[in-house]
Amino acid sequence: MKKRPSDHIHDVIEGEISGKHRGAWPLDSFGADDSHENRFQAGDNQAVLWEIYFCTKADKVVPDWAARAFRSLLMQVVSGQLTWSQAFGKIPERGQLRRIQTDAWMADVCALFNEKLLKTGAKRKIDNALFKEIGAELSIGSSTTVKDLLKKGEKAGLIQRRIRS
Repeated sequence: MKKRPSDHIHDVIEGEISGKHRGAWPLDSFGADDSHENRFQAGDNQAVLWEIYFCTKADKVVPDWAARAFRSLLMQVVSGQLTWSQAFGKIPERGQLRRIQTDAWMADVCALFNEKLLKTGAKRKIDNALFKEIGAELSIGSSTTVKDLLKKGEKAGLIQRRIRS
């Protein structure tokens, strides 16, 4: 089953927040090695929401620190003491979604590129034919678009072999 574009955005955001890769989610300024609890203690209230999100996604119990923090922050919002942004962090603007979508496509292109090279080994030529094949499989555009996304992914450390200029 082919993923919807929103699924890719979710994958990119989750990867960023969980520390799998850096640079895609514009609102996450903490290090990849920081736990959500450490991030919260350092002043990142959004980490509370992410802890709850990942716990519920994995059917795990939400830790006490996150439950207490969420209840406290939410009550401050609904009682007018804080705005949502003050309590849980800035909400992304519409313009950021386009960049996030591009980063999601970049992640998909890089993953498929790595998969194809892994299957064929070092024998596979990295050329416009490969870029066109990846673009067709992902329905994202021309070989030039794919090459541009791969170069961006290479800078982000998402690919396993160097792309020629």
